[in-house]
Amino acid sequence: MRHGLLLFGLALGTRAAAWLGGGDGGAPSTANYLGDAPVWQRYAHDHLRSIEWLLPFRPPAMAWLTDALSDGQSFWLLRGLLVVLGALVAPLCYRALRAIVTARIAVTAGAIVAVSSSLVQLGNGVHSEIPYLFLFALSVGDVDRLRTAPTATVAARWGVLQAAACLFRVDHLAFVGLQIGWIALRRWPSWPRTIGVALGALAITLAPWQWHADKQIHVANTRGFPGNEPPPLPLPGALPWDPAAVRALAEVPAFARLMTFRFVDDTMRARGAARVRAADLAVVREAYDAMPEPLATPLLVLYGPLNFFLANSPESTGGFTRAALDRLPPLAEGSAIWPPGIDEALPRGGDLVLEYPPHLAAVEHGYRLGLTWMASHPLAAARLIGAKLLLAWRGAATGIGSYNLPMGTAAVREPVDLATADGPAAPFWRLALLLLDGCGLWRARSTRGASPWCCWLGAKAVTGSLFFGYARLGALCVPS
Repeated sequence: MRHGLLLFGLALGTRAAAWLGGGDGGAPSTANYLGDAPVWQRYAHDHLRSIEWLLPFRPPAMAWLTDALSDGQSFWLLRGLLVVLGALVAPLCYRALRAIVTARIAVTAGAIVAVSSSLVQLGNGVHSEIPYLFLFALSVGDVDRLRTAPTATVAARWGVLQAAACLFRVDHLAFVGLQIGWIALRRWPSWPRTIGVALGALAITLAPWQWHADKQIHVANTRGFPGNEPPPLPLPGALPWDPAAVRALAEVPAFARLMTFRFVDDTMRARGAARVRAADLAVVREAYDAMPEPLATPLLVLYGPLNFFLANSPESTGGFTRAALDRLPPLAEGSAIWPPGIDEALPRGGDLVLEYPPHLAAVEHGYRLGLTWMASHPLAAARLIGAKLLLAWRGAATGIGSYNLPMGTAAVREPVDLATADGPAAPFWRLALLLLDGCGLWRARSTRGASPWCCWLGAKAVTGSLFFGYARLGALCVPS
């Protein structure tokens, strides 16, 4: 208890100093870490009309927390809570490690968590990583209990906490899958009851959000977005549309129907057609190599395929980018037979326009598109994975405190990511930590109860390899 309180005090003092000494403590973010804070701020301002929230693009828990504890202008209360949650991670990690290693090692690990520069930055703003990491630290001790002395209560509690973590970061499902597999292996052949209770609790906790996501998808497909429903088509002044063409248009999802109608009508007018036939809707695929399809209900969130596509494309450099969204469409037969000004009307600046067929295809088929590119460019894909893991390691190889000792405060920050040290000492410090961590992982292979921590590292490595290589993702690995 004494060690836990001391670690909490050390962590709280470090985080409070960074928060209160950094300028406007009521702002949603700092210069060192912008992250998704603008996203949560937009939610607090207006989430009733934005497509960003009319579809289940993101896990909802951080948006709910932001809406409950801020007015969209001042974030003092929410940031104070996140500072406390971040400080609690240190004693929670100490408590979990104390069951499998000596007190000295557990205290040392807790102290590293308490003063880690990366974790201090993660907690210094409105960011989902800290409540997510808190839930992991709160539940990690239950994993060993599920292996050694499982009860229905422990299994249900673990399932509920994993579900809550998934509502902050859906990539947590990778960790859940690894842990379930490990428990099944260690508890064979008596694992079905333990895993059944855990998965049942997880599914019941996630069911309300999954039902809500399904409802949002159904409304968008059949009626369009609230307040932006498509008008009766064809519009007055359009070319005559054959009944079969109108029926074919009705099969386009409602949220994309008006844009599709206008494109087909303008294109056929530019080609000198007297009317629009059902076969003429094929011009959409000719132009964009994609046809708007109804959205399928995802597992929790929509942005998985989109992010996979963006992270595994020729335009990707390893970190966050939306450059692939600016890719030009084929316009198969040449620009002369398309409506005037079509090139100027294409989306630009990485903005996602869901009605635009290539963007919708990325949302719906991003995994296939990304895997196709990786399979056809294996060396480029391998180099990209290496770049992603290197970016993540920059966040994991942390310094001490707000001044990031011994690397210093000179830093660079990738888009929506954590600032990482860029001083002359940084490469040497990261190399030393890499060697030290390698030795630690080698020793952990024979340590009873180390598997949850190893699974945590493995899940983050998989996430970083397949999606964006974030320093903030690496920072989540500091406790392990």
